[in-house]
Amino acid sequence: MPENCFYAKPNQAYTIGGIHYASNLSTEKTPEEKGPRLQKKDVHRKRKKGSCPPPCKGARTPFGIVKVKNTVSLNQNTLFKRLYYRGKVEHSPILIMHSMPNGLGYNRFGITVSKKIGKAVKRNKVRRRIYEAFRLYEPSIKKGLDIVIVAKASALEADFERYYRVIGGMIKKAGLFI
Repeated sequence: MPENCFYAKPNQAYTIGGIHYASNLSTEKTPEEKGPRLQKKDVHRKRKKGSCPPPCKGARTPFGIVKVKNTVSLNQNTLFKRLYYRGKVEHSPILIMHSMPNGLGYNRFGITVSKKIGKAVKRNKVRRRIYEAFRLYEPSIKKGLDIVIVAKASALEADFERYYRVIGGMIKKAGLFI
């Protein structure tokens, strides 16, 4: 053991200055342990392979209807600002719609609901109604547009029918129908 090492413990290995030292270590080799007990292949021949049932024969019935969306969510702040300053604007008592061409083969849609309307539950209710009303008009709107709808404070009192009529009227006034 080196003279300048005060912390060396018996039966321990240590390194000082890149030199490896060992003190009072056993020179006997420990016997090797046996490996884990593994079953041989195909021990249980009566069991079926895999946990899944065999594939069905014939045509399969569809699980659900898959709809390809024509509109993508508009979620970048710079795109919203560009629409606010350069887009065509349509006003109504409960909503404002900004729209402009985007040069893509599909539409992008965004909704803005301010905190003036209320807490998150109320804002989400307005957002869901706007989105659903827009979704119903979606197939009849021209492709390649960015559209943002901003909810005014009076939008909270409106029912779905009013959202539907107002959004349809704004789309018609903006000339966005096919």
